[in-house]
Amino acid sequence: MLSWSHVEPAAGPGPAAPDRSPLPEARAAKPALRRAPGTRELWLVWLLVALSTVLFCVFVGLAFDALRRHGWSMLPFALMIGGLFYCALAYQVIRLGAAVRRARPAAAAMPPEALMGATAPSVTVLIPSYQESRRVLIETVLSAALATWRNKRIVVLVDDPPNRPGPLAESLGAIADVRAWVAEAEAIRAAALAGPATATAYAGAHDRLAAWLHDVARRLEAEADPAFAHVDGFVIDRIVLALAARHRAEAWRLRSEPGIDLDQARDRLAATVSGEIVSFQRKRFANLSHAANKAMNLNAYLGLMGGDWRIADAADGAHLQPAGDGPAELSVPMTDYVLTLDADSVIVSDYILTLVGILEAAPGAAVAQTPYLTFPNGVTPVERIAGATTDIQYLIHQGSSHYGAAYWVGANAIIRRRALEDIRLTRLENGHEIAVFVQDKTVIEDTGSTIDLQDKGWHVHNHFEPLAYSATPADFGALAIQRKRWANGGLILFFDLLASQRRQGRLWRGLPQLFVRSHYLLSPLIGNVGILALMLLSAEEPHAMFWAPLFMAPYFL
Repeated sequence: MLSWSHVEPAAGPGPAAPDRSPLPEARAAKPALRRAPGTRELWLVWLLVALSTVLFCVFVGLAFDALRRHGWSMLPFALMIGGLFYCALAYQVIRLGAAVRRARPAAAAMPPEALMGATAPSVTVLIPSYQESRRVLIETVLSAALATWRNKRIVVLVDDPPNRPGPLAESLGAIADVRAWVAEAEAIRAAALAGPATATAYAGAHDRLAAWLHDVARRLEAEADPAFAHVDGFVIDRIVLALAARHRAEAWRLRSEPGIDLDQARDRLAATVSGEIVSFQRKRFANLSHAANKAMNLNAYLGLMGGDWRIADAADGAHLQPAGDGPAELSVPMTDYVLTLDADSVIVSDYILTLVGILEAAPGAAVAQTPYLTFPNGVTPVERIAGATTDIQYLIHQGSSHYGAAYWVGANAIIRRRALEDIRLTRLENGHEIAVFVQDKTVIEDTGSTIDLQDKGWHVHNHFEPLAYSATPADFGALAIQRKRWANGGLILFFDLLASQRRQGRLWRGLPQLFVRSHYLLSPLIGNVGILALMLLSAEEPHAMFWAPLFMAPYFL
C-alpha cells in the first residue's frame, strides 16, 4: 500500500485530473543533498581527513620547535594557526560523519499509517514572530497548516510592540487571512468525512483540495514581492503546488486501485490541512516575561500550556491567573510535542509525520529536526554566499549526529514536551515568577538548551532528508549582525559545555564528542579572528601567509 508520505510531488502513475490553472507546476529546484555517496566519495573524504590530520601533526611539531627556539613570543602565533588547523581538521572529521550517515539507512520510525489515526500524538506548532512582513508570516503559517497531521494546533506568538498598532494589525491580519483560507479546505474535508465512506467520495475531496491549493497559489502570487521572488516562487512550487500534485495522485489512486483500505483513506484525509490557528501576545500581560528575545517569547507560552486561565486587572496591568473552578478566558492545552518554527522558515508537508514518527520510535531523543537549507537562487551575491555557508552547516549538523554531538537548531525542530519539563526552571522577573524552559543566557538559545538536555540524559536527532527551508540575510550588514551573534553565543556556551562534561564525569572519556561539539561553538570566532589576524600579520611577517594555503587546501576541497 502506497503511503501518503511517499507519494512523489508529481502526477500519479496514470491520467491525472485536468489542471485548469494557468500557474506552472514544479518550477522549483529538486531537493538538495539526497544523493547517496558512493565508495569514491567516501574515499575522498577519508583522504581529506588523513591529509588534515597529517598537516595538524606536522604543525604541532613545528610549533613546539618554534617555541623552544624563539621562546613564548611565538605562542600567540602558534595558538592562532593551531586554532585554524583545529577548525579545518574538525570540519573534515564532521564531514566524514555526514558522508557515513548519508550512506546508511534512515533511522527507524513509526509507519505513517500508524500516525494518522485519531489517537496520534498531539502537536503544538509555536511560531515566534517579531515585526515580520505580511508575506513572510503568511507563508510560514500556511506551511505549518499544510503539514500532514491530525492532532495539531498552530499558535503564532506575536511579539510586535503593542504601542505600534500598524505593524501589529498587519501581523494579526495575515494570521486571520491564513485562517480563513484554511477554513475553506477544512470545509471540504469535513463534508467528505461526514458523507458516505467510499473511495469515490474521498477521491472527490482530494480533487477539490488540489483545486483549492491552486487557488491559494494565486493568492500567494498576489502577495509576492519582486525582491523575494526566489522565496515566494519556492513556497508556491515546493510547498503549495507540490501538495496539490499529491492530492491529484491520491485521487487517481483511490479511483483506480482495487481493494482500497477505506479506514486508511479516511485517516489520510482527516490528517490533511488540519489544525486550529490562533495568535498569542505575551506583552498584553504584565505577569509574563517581556524580555526582548525569542527564548522568553517561547517560554511565556510554554509555561501556560496545560492550564485554564482568566484575565485579572492589577496595578501594573492585566494578569493571567489560574481559572480554578471559575470560567476560563484562555485555555491552553498540553500536547505531547512542540514544534518551534521561526517566522522566516517553512516546512514541507511531511515534516511532522516524519519527525514525530522518529521520536515515537526513539524514546531517548528529546529533539528531532532537519536542519534547514536556504531558499535557493538568492538574488544578491551576499545572499548566495551566505546561503552556501548555511547549506554547509546542514552537513555539519548531520555529521555531528554521527558522533552523538548534535545541537538543537531552533529555526525548526520538534521537541518532546517531557524533555522540556526536565529542564524547566523558574526565576523572578519584575516580581513575577517566570517559567524558563529554553534558556536565554545567549541569543543562540537552542544551543544552550542542548547542553541542558544533555545534562538530563537526552539527545538530539538530525534527520538527513531536507524538510525545512529558511531565509538568509541578503545584505552584508544583516549578515555581520547574525554571525556576530553566533560567535559571541558560542564562546559563552563553551564553558557551559565543559562544565556539563565534567558534571557527567566524562571530560576525558568524552573527548571525541567534545572535539566535535567545541567546533560548532568556537569555529565562528576562531575562523574569523584567525584569518583576519593572519592578514594583518602578513604585512610585517610575509612568511606567515605560507601557512594559509597549506592548511586551507583540504578544508576548501
